Amino acid sequence: MASLTSLFLRPFSASAAVPSVPKHFVLLYSFVENMIEKRTPYRAAHLALVHDMEAKGALVAGGAFMEPTDGGMLLFKAEDRHRIEAFVKSDPYYQNGLVTKYEIKKYMLVSGTAKNV
Repeated sequence: MASLTSLFLRPFSASAAVPSVPKHFVLLYSFVENMIEKRTPYRAAHLALVHDMEAKGALVAGGAFMEPTDGGMLLFKAEDRHRIEAFVKSDPYYQNGLVTKYEIKKYMLVSGTAKNV
């Protein structure tokens, strides 16, 4: 696969193939107040779901925001947002009201160690 640098340095050709770019989505969660205390009964099931998605190659990275722990972010590799919607609906944090709001955004990953996943 051509690097971005090589794409910009070579002459433009209308017939040149555009390299395939993996599709990524960011899932942003907003949490209830006192999330650290409230998540305890659901944490193991939430992490099992997260690790399952990681094992399937769908989850690239994820975690909670700190100080305050008012939300979280997960980076998914997926063809469309349906897999992420299904994740949210099956997440014990969401099912038990710990997620007050969520947003799924298409994301262009251009650098970092995960750029080739």
